[in-house]
Amino acid sequence: MARNTPPPIRAHTTPAESLKTTSHASQSFYAQIAIKTSLAIFIGAVLSGFAAYATRMVLTRALSVTEYGLFYGVFSFVSFFLLFRDFGLPTAIIKYVADFHAKKKNNELKTALVSVTLVQFVSSVIIAVVLFAFADSIATSYFKEPKAALLLKFFVVYIFTSLFAILLKAILTGFRSKFFPFFELFKNTTNLLFLLVAAPLSLGILLPLFGQIISWIVMMGICAYLLLKYHFRFFDYHLTNLKSSTTLMFSFGLPVMLASIGYQVIGQMDTLFLVYLRTLEEVGVYNTVLPASLVFLLFGKSVADIIFPLFAEMWAKHEHHKIQQGVAEVYKYGFILSAPVLLFFFVYARLFLELSFGLVYGAGAQAFQILLIGILFYIMVMINNHILAAIGKPGITTKIVLGSAVLNIILNLIFIPPFGMGGAALATSLSYLTMLLFSTLYVAKELSVAPPWLFWTKSFVAGGVYLAVAYGLEEVLASMVFYLRIPFIFLIACAVYVLALFLLRIVSWQEVQEKKRLLLRVFAR
Repeated sequence: MARNTPPPIRAHTTPAESLKTTSHASQSFYAQIAIKTSLAIFIGAVLSGFAAYATRMVLTRALSVTEYGLFYGVFSFVSFFLLFRDFGLPTAIIKYVADFHAKKKNNELKTALVSVTLVQFVSSVIIAVVLFAFADSIATSYFKEPKAALLLKFFVVYIFTSLFAILLKAILTGFRSKFFPFFELFKNTTNLLFLLVAAPLSLGILLPLFGQIISWIVMMGICAYLLLKYHFRFFDYHLTNLKSSTTLMFSFGLPVMLASIGYQVIGQMDTLFLVYLRTLEEVGVYNTVLPASLVFLLFGKSVADIIFPLFAEMWAKHEHHKIQQGVAEVYKYGFILSAPVLLFFFVYARLFLELSFGLVYGAGAQAFQILLIGILFYIMVMINNHILAAIGKPGITTKIVLGSAVLNIILNLIFIPPFGMGGAALATSLSYLTMLLFSTLYVAKELSVAPPWLFWTKSFVAGGVYLAVAYGLEEVLASMVFYLRIPFIFLIACAVYVLALFLLRIVSWQEVQEKKRLLLRVFAR
């Protein structure tokens, strides 16, 4: 019998052409998987984001700005060193759990899990011992605050609880568990509930750390139960070649770890520079502004979390044309669906921060606006990086991220001394833009699709129209009460934005109707 082979990948396929490369039935099947799972992930991520947002609101009222800044300064410091515990292995677990499970190689799967756990446990012990032994010296020489020593010592417990919870979550993600969209929700809700109960107990800077530890423990228990009951009967299988499995995991994980170092430099180095070069009060404000902006990554994270195992499975089955189709869709709609909400908070940045966290945090409005633009870039960066990982090209991501990390360090050194947290935000956003440009070029090259520069340029023009309308109406309607003015302006700006999308031919009425019919088919099942 002749072997079925996928159709060849055509060079420089445009988004419109790539949509025609598969049959209607195949397109509908993968659309159903992607839409339903993405919707579940998005719902879980939104609820989780609200819980995390509420947690920040509780902490900004329970701690002084200085205490808040000290905790997140220590948190960033410890998180950076935990990179050398992970070695990129949780990402390797996601890929190879999906791979081994699809091929029914359960003994190899168990061996991979054991090898990764052993390596990470040993590295955790080393990091914990070093942190505990040198906590006093680090507190006085770097943080210039003796209270940091106590935090560093208690973070030893955090190191081990986070280790097992993160591994279990990665395993379930590889299995594409129907529960995995809600793991972060469980964790963040547990943290929030603990803080609400414990806030009156005068725990000081230990309060947020205890909340993190308790939430990791709860998440660890939930994940272990779900794994053993529904997905993998761990004790029914035996170990094979532990050394070979460890080598396999590291061959994938080490490039990911190098990329993770770059991510941590971009995500944490601004805080570490602010700790040393500015005041803890400014660190506190920035570490309210930065997480508030990261909440808007929910859309990108939702899409990225589903396309990684889904595209990895397609790649293993040589269904390259289906990946092309998915990439074309994500590239086209990623910006236009994210922009309206991000730009709304751009317009009302100061009001949002002051109402959420207190008047003192309004000082971070400019940094928040800069970060929101960077987040728009980073949504697509996340998706690009998951695509490259899914097709077995994590090394490309590593090069891009490390290069951007070096740029980020240079920009932080230039911008933070004169501009403080505004400079940190600018350095971060420019690093995100650099990552977007290079990662998009590499994805286009690897999958033979055309880069979506035209779509994105038009989308930014439509976003500019949105901002012009919103700021113009804000001036005209300044006398209207804000709780009526703001929703009205949002609706009008969105309506004009949608009109701009049609006028610029970013979307068409026929395309909207096709998507409507697809959604109706998906949810009718």
